Amino acid sequence: MRVVKAIQRLTIPALVALAGCAAPAPYQPFGESGAGYFSDALSPAKFSVAFSGNSGSGSTRVSDYALLRAAEVTLENKFSYFVVLRRALSSLPNVTPADMELAMIGPPGSHKVPGGTGDLTMDLVIHCYSQPPPPKQQIQIYDAQQIAAQIRKKYALSGE
Repeated sequence: MRVVKAIQRLTIPALVALAGCAAPAPYQPFGESGAGYFSDALSPAKFSVAFSGNSGSGSTRVSDYALLRAAEVTLENKFSYFVVLRRALSSLPNVTPADMELAMIGPPGSHKVPGGTGDLTMDLVIHCYSQPPPPKQQIQIYDAQQIAAQIRKKYALSGE
């Protein structure tokens, strides 16, 4: 009986703690939830892309979702490849969609996309190409279709 009581004392708090864990932010446009992706054209082949997650997202998922959005932006703009020129993972306080709009005021490239629900935001600046660019040291070239397929499969997301 003492063993059962001890197990209950350990198990019940653990279950309550697990119930309080947030589900990862869904892959969707940035909106009222304060989580999601956002992208902005800086030039015809250069884009700012971000994904803001919540407390259940984790840095790997936030980074992957930002890369997925980068791949989608690349394909939507009739390119096939992209390179990441700048990558910044940040954790910022709660931000509303109105705050997001305010952050976008200013000359292209001068803004910093704020974090969503007080957790993690991956902000990327990408440059897109129709053909693979010449390889340069320390630069990874992403095949947009391949990256999109891999990340969608990893998180069981439907294709667009």
